[in-house]
Amino acid sequence: MSNNLSLITDIAMYLKKIVLKNIKCFHELTLDFTKNEKISLWTVLLGQNGLGKSTLLQAMGVVLAGPDAMRELLPVAEGWVSEGKAYGEIEAELIWTEGDARQSKQSKKDSPYLVRYVVTGDDPKRLPETLSKYHTVPTITPWAGNGDKKERSSVTKDMNGLNKTAYAEDQSGWLGCGYGPFRRLSGGARDADQILSGRRKSARFVTLFREDAALTNAKSWLIELYNRARDGESLQQRALEQVKAVFADNLFPQPTTLHINARDAWLQIGAKAPVRFQDLSDGYRSMLALTIDLLRWLIAAFPDEENHKNCPGVVLIDELDAHAHPKWQHQMGKGLRQKFPKIQFIIATHSPFLAQVAENPEDNVVLEEQGTTGVCSRTDVEAVYTWRVDQILTELFDLSTTYNPEVEKQLKRLQQLYQVRQERPLSKSEEEEYQHLTSWRMNNIPPAIEEPGLRRIAQVLQQSVEKHSAELKKLS
Repeated sequence: MSNNLSLITDIAMYLKKIVLKNIKCFHELTLDFTKNEKISLWTVLLGQNGLGKSTLLQAMGVVLAGPDAMRELLPVAEGWVSEGKAYGEIEAELIWTEGDARQSKQSKKDSPYLVRYVVTGDDPKRLPETLSKYHTVPTITPWAGNGDKKERSSVTKDMNGLNKTAYAEDQSGWLGCGYGPFRRLSGGARDADQILSGRRKSARFVTLFREDAALTNAKSWLIELYNRARDGESLQQRALEQVKAVFADNLFPQPTTLHINARDAWLQIGAKAPVRFQDLSDGYRSMLALTIDLLRWLIAAFPDEENHKNCPGVVLIDELDAHAHPKWQHQMGKGLRQKFPKIQFIIATHSPFLAQVAENPEDNVVLEEQGTTGVCSRTDVEAVYTWRVDQILTELFDLSTTYNPEVEKQLKRLQQLYQVRQERPLSKSEEEEYQHLTSWRMNNIPPAIEEPGLRRIAQVLQQSVEKHSAELKKLS
């Protein structure tokens, strides 16, 4: 390897910004992943079903994986261009991490890499002249854009730079991974398995783009790592210890121990007997597959790193909360951040607990909403890490209440009668209904207090007040 190439082996990247134009439900959308001049290492995408959270993650996957990987992952981009539009655009800014300080002046780049992709539509005649003759089916391909010569030259130069670094196969550093909602350990389609076994950049994003993909090589990689460590390879011995340490605590609901031998691997949960991966619950298998795969690529990207906990990169996860009990959701986000503190996590979720993980000033909560011309993103959401779950659900998840619909109906009727009561005397039947609903609420609706013990005390006091309400009225 030349001296110049050796200088770029430990570089990694973060995603600074992404812009989508005429991509599926997005007319034009810009997301900036910086706050207070710092990269947001935890970004949560929230929004109702069908508002493009998965599309956003896949668009990010495009700019992180590169053109060669995308030709393998998505050879035909059917349905990506917004209805009625000739083509779509994906533009992003990628920045180097602090590892750039180790670069020579010739290879160092102070400004972000600007990358631009075009998504061609079904009609080549409607494409810009520079594209129409080459694309007869919808595809995602690099594009310098419609700007002036200087701008197009700059974009081309940045893309050429990434082709030699972040997008290059067998290039150390530049970690990027993407995971879809289906993170299985077995049952993948044959052609998806071939992408995984190829160990190319595309393998890092296969489940993000392929619902029929499974992370089938997770266990075989662990066994390979164990065997190489047993043979005395010092780097593999260190890597194996770090892998085991990741699973020790804070990642699963209980402390776990990873057991590996030359032929198989098991996960021990607490003091229970070790369990084969295929016999674990869906939630455990999903998190196990994601974590092992991430560790695999982390170690591959930074083979000489003494402590992989310090390695940066970008990881996209769709529905991180899939199959996880609420108690586990409450801790899994923080567990990932503790294990991988320099990774930029961008996740889509329907879990209020994962929104609470955005506790640092530079963390991001992005709310997808339906606008008049397409889906738009609200990034002005205040920090919610101190909020209760019911607050998050009503404020950010568009729920009017967290009560059962029938209970909500009764409470609304009680409120209606109360308001009428302030304006005029109730009729006999209305007063009876009001008293009945008031008593029902006192006896059945617990106070909105988080801690169970305090809630029970408040409920007893509330019921006592109701029981002696007539006597209290006489005193007043």
